[in-house]
Amino acid sequence: MAGYRPGDPDPELLFATVLHRRRGWWVMWVGGRTQLGDLRDFRAATLTDAVTKARVMAEEHYSRNAANLAVVFLLWIFGRRLPVVNKGLQLVVTGEPGQLTATDARDGSILHGATLEDVLAAAGVNPA
Repeated sequence: MAGYRPGDPDPELLFATVLHRRRGWWVMWVGGRTQLGDLRDFRAATLTDAVTKARVMAEEHYSRNAANLAVVFLLWIFGRRLPVVNKGLQLVVTGEPGQLTATDARDGSILHGATLEDVLAAAGVNPA
C-alpha cells in the first residue's frame, strides 16, 4: 500500500488461511472483491513454501486481473487442525524473506528471523 492516499479508492483485501495438516500446510483462499477463479487451494511441505507460493499466486492474479489496484494481502496461519484464536502465539509478521520481524500481539515483544520457521523457533515454538 505504498503511496496510498486518503482520497484513493479503498484497497482490495485478499486473505488466505494457512492450516497445518498432517505433514504439511494447506492454503485456502478466503476473500477478495475480484473473482478468485485462478486462485486454487493447495498443499505445501513447509510453512515458508506455503507462504511463498501464496504470495506469488496473489501477485500473478492481480497482475492479470486488476491493473493499478492497491491490494492488502493477509495470511492467517494456524498451526493446529482447527483454528483456535485465543491460544498459542499471535504474531504480526512483516518484512521480506530474509528479514522478517514479528511482533507478539499479546505482549509487544519483537522477534526476528530469515524465514517463518526461524521466527517460530525464536518464539520457542517447534515450527514443524
